[in-house]
Amino acid sequence: SLEASISSLKVQEFVTPALISSKFLLNLVNDLLDIAQIQAGTFKLNYIEFDLRLLIQDTLQLIDIQAQSRGLELNFEIQKNIKRYIISDPNRIRQIITNLLGLY
Repeated sequence: SLEASISSLKVQEFVTPALISSKFLLNLVNDLLDIAQIQAGTFKLNYIEFDLRLLIQDTLQLIDIQAQSRGLELNFEIQKNIKRYIISDPNRIRQIITNLLGLY
């Protein structure tokens, strides 16, 4: 029904930012753990195959909330000749994107 759809949209409006914020908090905790591993000399990169476009979209979705709160609009475009799947450390790529945009 229309009421259920509206109610569902209102719930989603509140749940989505909470989920994104929890992902951001998890990233911060992981960053702190990385620093501890670097200091202990046990830091290792985790090379796996992953969808680069999806990683970029997910990362920018996290950052977009902060950008909007500052009156900024976040847009991106990936060239078609860029591989979709790459082998690298997705956490480091996510970290690099976040640090480059510097919104946190």
